Amino acid sequence: MINNRFIVSKSEPWEAFSSRFNDSIPSVEAVANHLKNQGYNIEVNGLQMRDPDVKEDSGDIWVLKDDGTRDYRVEVRQLTKEEFTSADDFKYPIMTFYFVIDWVKLRPKPKFVFIVNKDCTHAAKIDCANEVKDFVTTSAPKYSSYAVAKDKPEYVTL
Repeated sequence: MINNRFIVSKSEPWEAFSSRFNDSIPSVEAVANHLKNQGYNIEVNGLQMRDPDVKEDSGDIWVLKDDGTRDYRVEVRQLTKEEFTSADDFKYPIMTFYFVIDWVKLRPKPKFVFIVNKDCTHAAKIDCANEVKDFVTTSAPKYSSYAVAKDKPEYVTL
């Protein structure tokens, strides 16, 4: 079963998955509110689990054109243990933001990925259209991930 953010493995208890999913909702809400306050019309999809039979990931947030059609996709990730406000206080040299295996499946690719801090007060806004050349691929025990140098994103207050 897949939703727009997590894979539910057969070995993971449903309660654990459900808890992780529900814990992610405030970060999507914070980014949606930020975009709305910036004057964008938006569609928010990342607040509920999608039907497991639906194979297409509809994304977390869509910024809409004036006619109400979708303009571009925004994805939200939260670092649940990291408190940061800027590159100066982000404690690692790179910021990991997406598993490669998941990124290749996204259609269309997001224009922005917001990496939200623990308390949902700040985010690193990664411009995927301009920064793709700057993506770093990390090796992890299970999955390779895309990352950028911590000074590449624009840091915003949510």
